[in-house]
Amino acid sequence: MSVFLQEFWNWESAWAMEPLYAIAYEIRVLAERADRELASHRKNPKKLNGAGSFLMKVFGALAVSFSKSKPLSDSRF
Repeated sequence: MSVFLQEFWNWESAWAMEPLYAIAYEIRVLAERADRELASHRKNPKKLNGAGSFLMKVFGALAVSFSKSKPLSDSRF
């Protein structure tokens, strides 16, 4: 992931935000399924919490790098 973040900092636009959103969504869905499966076996469901922590780190790093980049001309962001 650190290689991706280093490259992300060099991009001049936020083209990767939509694919990253899709990846984050899929990670959340998979973590929710894993937690339901763990709970059905009476185990501690903690995958969603771990996925959330990971995603916070990723998007925190992206937010810092994005704030350093050039302003977007697209008004959607």
